[in-house]
Amino acid sequence: MIRLGLAYSGGRVAAPEAVERTAALGIHATVPWIDLREGPEAVRAPVERARELGVEVLGLNAYANLVHPVPATRTWNVDAVRRAMAFAAELGVPWVNTMAGTRDPEMAFWAYHPDNFQEPAWQDLLAAVRELLAVTPSGVRLTLEPYMLTPLATTAALRRVLDDVADPRLGIALDPVNLIGPREYHDAAGTIERMFTALGSGIVSVQAKDHFLHRLKATVQIDERVPGEGELPYAALLRAMDRVTPAPQLVIEHLREDEQIVAARDFIRRTAEEAGVELG
Repeated sequence: MIRLGLAYSGGRVAAPEAVERTAALGIHATVPWIDLREGPEAVRAPVERARELGVEVLGLNAYANLVHPVPATRTWNVDAVRRAMAFAAELGVPWVNTMAGTRDPEMAFWAYHPDNFQEPAWQDLLAAVRELLAVTPSGVRLTLEPYMLTPLATTAALRRVLDDVADPRLGIALDPVNLIGPREYHDAAGTIERMFTALGSGIVSVQAKDHFLHRLKATVQIDERVPGEGELPYAALLRAMDRVTPAPQLVIEHLREDEQIVAARDFIRRTAEEAGVELG
């Protein structure tokens, strides 16, 4: 069974409000966001409240720049994720999700920089991941989320990081929309199938978004959209997820308004039923 959850993007909705709204919307799982500057203790009460409401805490989002070009800043970022993982272990939360980051010293952790795709950045990513897994209690997994502008820009890069680290506690928070570019767009179903063939049980969760490629733009533009309002082949995605053991969790993200969340929730539930996939 695929578990459906909801994650509000960082800073848009405070964790206490996010938990209450998730429960009110009839979604029974959540992934709270940790502000690294505040530290994980800021979400202790929301995690406890979620459990009181019968909302499962699937994992925690602790986005950091693990390949920052300044060593001292990179060390601080890694330590911030380590604290999040220790907190998850204490509260019995199964995984903590982050991203690879960027070599740009000024931009957000998902920003483009040409050095993102060079071997030194890759080696810094491996060092950060290995350090996190070495110092974290064994009951917590670390997941890495891809994005086409970061070192984890392709399915091949995701497969490589799993192989290079070679630790079963490392997993992938797969985001198909973050990986499917204009050359793969026409064969999104086939691309998703190849993602799951390559990564298999390394996929811990999947980000539920949608996308739309504009036909009349002189410069290629792919917009992110609410699930059901774009062209991502959700039936193919759900069937691919259903073949993985254990099935990855599906997490709606990047939506703030209740109307959008309800539309995404209902579309995903309806598509799962039509595809013969059990959704919880």
